[in-house]
Amino acid sequence: MMGTGAAQAITFLLAFIVTRLYSPEDFTTLEHYAMILSVLSVFSTFKMELAIVQADTDVKALALVKWCLRTTLIVSLLCLLIFVLFNSQIAALFQNEELGFYLYFIPLNLLLFGMFQVMVYWHHRNKLYKASSASKVTFNATNELSKISFGWLGITPGGLIFGNLLGRLASILAFFRTLGPNFKIKEISNSEMTAAAKDYSEYYRFSVWGSFLAKLAAWAHIFLFTYFFGLWSIGFFALSRRLVLGPLNIFSQSFAQVFYQQISAMRDTQAIRRLFFKFFFRLIGLAGLMVVIVMLVPNSFYTFMLGDKWGELGGFIKLLIFWFGLNFVTSCLAFINYRLKKQKQMLFLDSLHLVIVVSSICFGFFNGYSEWETLQWFVLGKIIFFLINIGAMVYFVLSSSKLSVNE
Repeated sequence: MMGTGAAQAITFLLAFIVTRLYSPEDFTTLEHYAMILSVLSVFSTFKMELAIVQADTDVKALALVKWCLRTTLIVSLLCLLIFVLFNSQIAALFQNEELGFYLYFIPLNLLLFGMFQVMVYWHHRNKLYKASSASKVTFNATNELSKISFGWLGITPGGLIFGNLLGRLASILAFFRTLGPNFKIKEISNSEMTAAAKDYSEYYRFSVWGSFLAKLAAWAHIFLFTYFFGLWSIGFFALSRRLVLGPLNIFSQSFAQVFYQQISAMRDTQAIRRLFFKFFFRLIGLAGLMVVIVMLVPNSFYTFMLGDKWGELGGFIKLLIFWFGLNFVTSCLAFINYRLKKQKQMLFLDSLHLVIVVSSICFGFFNGYSEWETLQWFVLGKIIFFLINIGAMVYFVLSSSKLSVNE
């Protein structure tokens, strides 16, 4: 929590500088870039980094680390080939010619992201939470200061993207300093790596596709609003994510990874239930408090802090906070589904999520609603899904048997 809080403090303190150096159009390119990167990131490790925490021996955990690192390198090279061959077509699909140049940097960013994920879960397996916190602070500090430097040099929107790349590289280097003497990955044979991957094959057989659908559902609105209404709202989506959803996601990921480590070590169903509901009610209360605080902030505050060109951001955030709050609760506790081996059920929920998102936006557009009215339908769809998701988690926890937990 301290590391996440410090990292986000850096982002907020420097936001008033960054938003004056970059325009909503610059953030639009960043959002398109981030959408493609986020969707592809599912395949960088095929979600096998999750198994690193659950592995019953350090040798098997290291074998999974090696498998993930090799996979992310292969996937990154394949993506580079795709972007070289279809660069202009992808940029045209997003109605953003400027995006084309920055697509070439996605494979490198994908490689760094995959390495970062592996390092996070290896450190959490070994309860090296201070190192994880330091890495987050390093990422945000490098990211924000790089964006400001590039912005002053007039490198826009590239500074937003290059800052992220440099931040990710710096965070990985911070991790390397704390790997410890037991990180003997060179001693892992290919047969050990293959055997470990086979033992946890449910992650790349089920979890990866569910995560892919979840990423599509999380980002489909960016593509659909671009396709149906143009680029106007995308920059506001981007900054809302950066200032509110992004920090919440980083906090929820930090919480969820520690939560996952704890419940992975538990074998008693009742203990898992108690821990789940203990945090469930606290997180619901915290989400409600966030909604109240955001609703009380006047729209003029955003103009004062971020500049005149961001005057409409307040209305966006006040609407999106209902989605962000529920997303925060489910993200914090989502690993309970992996612990209870509900990958197949998660695949169905992720499919439902995508259907609801696409349907809500298409309903608004094809019925002649304005962009703002369609946005309201979209947020309503998000609220409905996350309420269903929360209900499913509660049901899984209450109906889980001791046998299923101990498998």
